[in-house]
Amino acid sequence: MRKFVAPCLLACASAFGAPNVLAGAYDDCILSGMKGVSSDAASRMVAKACANKIDEAHDAAVQREFGSALPAQICNLATNYEILPDGRKHIRISNNSPSQTITYVELILRDADFYDFEKAHPEKANEPLSESILTTAIEKPKWESDRTHRLHYKLTLGPLKSTSVIFQAKDGPYIEVGAVRGREKKWTDGMSSNANPVSPEKSDPTAPQR
Repeated sequence: MRKFVAPCLLACASAFGAPNVLAGAYDDCILSGMKGVSSDAASRMVAKACANKIDEAHDAAVQREFGSALPAQICNLATNYEILPDGRKHIRISNNSPSQTITYVELILRDADFYDFEKAHPEKANEPLSESILTTAIEKPKWESDRTHRLHYKLTLGPLKSTSVIFQAKDGPYIEVGAVRGREKKWTDGMSSNANPVSPEKSDPTAPQR
């Protein structure tokens, strides 16, 4: 089956350099690979081969654009945020590395009531223990998921530099750094560092798009 898949995938991987253009390449791979395929088992093999190759191409494209994954500790958050005139908020982030330029940051925002599931459901204190454990195991993850927001920023933050990132959230959010990517510093990084506050992307530019 791989003979059907490889030509399309090699072309896709070389033609598309950015992570967000690979979604259509997956569909093209499936259409190309399915020609002459009549069994369910063979179809599944084609789909798996396409998924693996597109994932590899995506990872390579992310690596080219954003560099490698870095420890979250390399990016330091200010202890307080400020409110802009339009109601949006911004917070300072700093690059603690003396040699790496940060190119991508994910911020995780949790609403102020993220940890208040038990307080918001006092009736569970009177439920039988087995029932309480079961309902909490089902309902608490949804409560926390609904109150967690991930924002993604593309930037050029040189070594030991800082900038501001903009976000919208309810008052009193808990904020922490999630994923960070970067590369070795270039001499041009000082010319392109983010002097103005950086707005979040509409979606995660490092996530698979298929």
